Amino acid sequence: YFANDYYSSDIIGGDSIFDKTKHFRLRNTLAMSMLEGFNKWVPMGLKAFVSHEFRSYSLPDEEGWMKSETDNCISLGGQLQKTLGSMFHYNVQLETYLVGKRGHKAGDLLLDATGDMNFPLFGDTVSLSAKAFLHREAPSYFYEKYHSKHFWWDSADGNSLGIQTHSHLEGLLDIAKTRTKLRVAYDNFDHLTYFGNSYEIDDNFGRKNYKVNVRQSGNVSLLTAQLMQDFKLGPLNLETVLTYQNSSDKNAVPVPTFNAYANLYLKFKIAKVLNTELGVDGRYFTEYEA
Repeated sequence: YFANDYYSSDIIGGDSIFDKTKHFRLRNTLAMSMLEGFNKWVPMGLKAFVSHEFRSYSLPDEEGWMKSETDNCISLGGQLQKTLGSMFHYNVQLETYLVGKRGHKAGDLLLDATGDMNFPLFGDTVSLSAKAFLHREAPSYFYEKYHSKHFWWDSADGNSLGIQTHSHLEGLLDIAKTRTKLRVAYDNFDHLTYFGNSYEIDDNFGRKNYKVNVRQSGNVSLLTAQLMQDFKLGPLNLETVLTYQNSSDKNAVPVPTFNAYANLYLKFKIAKVLNTELGVDGRYFTEYEA
């Protein structure tokens, strides 16, 4: 098949040309796939693809004139998947960039994998699923270069920032009979790119000389444990989500240590045909520096 993806955006604020930014992206993908079960010697589904992506960025210069930069990215990828059957499924996809300077650079790597297994337990079917990925990619264009009326940073060669690496490992246990889900995830970041800010306090305790800059972290880990439990008593339903998170760098990845969500509602029918849900939900989280 042939896929075409088009994206265009304008970021405009105020009347000054210094507050206007344009971005245009056109991506074309050519893929060849073999469906699962097509050949007895190849039990899984196979796909190979090549993509070309054209990108254009327009920013004001020091005199206020709009200037544009363009980039061409070429990537190759493949996919293995198993979707048939009721016990075991998986999906693995790999994409690597061969050509590119801005946004995606040559050498960027995107590896994504998911899998699930269903098995009987205590008279019910329990689902155990896993998800993992490894993304090694350059920071996006506007982290490297941005011009506006109030904020300005520029890396002429586009190589001032290190390559970001984000690895993720997650497991999910789903027990349908008890309406229970338990999720545990671990993330590791290296050279995570984010925005930092600084300011001064004036004599009236107001802020002045506000500045924004691009920062990169060292090695950061994030641990997440989450319990999702639903209850039902006649028309009364209660959905709850309890989450614990711990970040090794609170500046780069700020998260509350504990947060909770609850959704309490009545679910019923009016005149036996109109499905109705009436309720209230709420959230709570511990204090943290957002």
